[in-house]
Order: sequence, then C-alpha cells, then structure tokens
Amino acid sequence: MGADIIILDNVNNTALHLAASSVSVYIMKLLVDKVISVNLTNTNDSLPLNFSAKFGDLEATKFVVERSAAINSTNIYVSTPLSLAECCAVLEIFHYLTEISVHSNNCGDCKNTALHLAAEREIVNIIK
Repeated sequence: MGADIIILDNVNNTALHLAASSVSVYIMKLLVDKVISVNLTNTNDSLPLNFSAKFGDLEATKFVVERSAAINSTNIYVSTPLSLAECCAVLEIFHYLTEISVHSNNCGDCKNTALHLAAEREIVNIIK
C-alpha cells in the first residue's frame, strides 16, 4: 500500500512542490505518473513551477510546463514563475519562460518586470 500522494505539509505543499524545490525531476515524474496535478497550490498559492523557477532547475521547470502548468499564475505576493526566476537571478529559466511567451508585465516580489531585468542585463530578445 502506497502513501497518499495528495497529503499536504504544514503550509499545504504537496510532495511535488518539495520535489520541485529540491530539483528531483525523477521524483516529480513518479508523482505525476501517480496523477498528482502540477497545478496544486500551497498556502501562498504557489505552484511547483514557482519552486522550480525560484530554485533554478531548468529540467524541472520544463517538466511541469510540458504538463500544462499554469505558467502565468500569481501567488499571494503577485509573483509569477517568471518574476521568481528574475528575483533569484536564474537567467536560464528566465530566458526559457520568456521564449514560451509567458506574460512579462507582472511585477513580483522584486517589483520589476521582465523588461526591467532585460534592460538592466542587456537581454535583447525580451526588448524586441
């Protein structure tokens, strides 16, 4: 008998949230194969995608995006996966999310949009 994969911790994180933050794509695949949704939110309305974007794992980010994660969702701090990647200076994920047409006008915790970061770091493809 297996564990209940939908059980939540004290801030309503699922095992998928924690796997996304610890950069364990293998575990993420096992959980999704068990039918856990990539769009379950925690107490702060954060998705596993927010965790993978913030903690800088491109493979984990692509994994949840390819499984229809809500790429433009905001948490209670109005942070999106893109703004979290920007705040944490995870440029590889920032580039990936902008390439797949994530909305870039939301300000998150850092109070900057993707355009602000693009101007500051000379990321031409976002400005064009």
